[in-house]
Amino acid sequence: MQDYFQALSALVCVQSKGVDRTTLYYSAESSDFIRFNHALVRQATHVEQRYGEVAVVAGMRKASSSITLRGDLHADAQALLLERSRLIELLPLVPDDPHLLLPQTIESTVRESRGTLPQAGQVIATVCERAAGTDLVGFYAGGPVVRAFADSRGQRNWHSVESFLFDWCLYRSGDQAVKTSYAGEHWSDAIFADKMARARQGVQLLDLPQRKLQPGAYRAYFTPVAVADLLSTLSWGGFGLRDV
Repeated sequence: MQDYFQALSALVCVQSKGVDRTTLYYSAESSDFIRFNHALVRQATHVEQRYGEVAVVAGMRKASSSITLRGDLHADAQALLLERSRLIELLPLVPDDPHLLLPQTIESTVRESRGTLPQAGQVIATVCERAAGTDLVGFYAGGPVVRAFADSRGQRNWHSVESFLFDWCLYRSGDQAVKTSYAGEHWSDAIFADKMARARQGVQLLDLPQRKLQPGAYRAYFTPVAVADLLSTLSWGGFGLRDV
């Protein structure tokens, strides 16, 4: 995918008459998405998508356009060049942007973080085996995600990370369930098995008789996850009625 982007940038990010700078933002992913219900597969899909945003700058004027790419170098280059030509025609009609601030130095970077991700079949087999006999509801997403940038001055920035996230609940009854998640760049069946065993223990705790507390002062323990959830409400505009 990086070779494709470099070739695409070389074709699109070129010096043009009447344009000071041409830029190209690129985003892509190749991800597996699996939904589980009752510890069985409800939906399993694979998604590949690529997007390109081309922009042209002249003085303090900037025009940009985003399109979906096919992964075919020739076809994608032609589509982006067509968008660039259209944007150049529109530039005289675009007002100056007083806040336009572009870097003057060229700083190219490359980050390639390879992960050890499971195949979709491995995820399905492992989850169904470890969750057998439970009412598991969950969602798995995993695969490489790419963000990249190029401009007509020669700057190239490439960022690619392979990661996964499996978020699930073991449902008991009523409004009772144990929520767990597993995320990272290197999948381990052993770590997942440990997390599933802990979740099963949590469900067993929910089987204990409930205690109804009377109004009063009590000592309480908040798990790290509970503290994180509590603090997250402070970063979204403060407390609302629902949060309280």
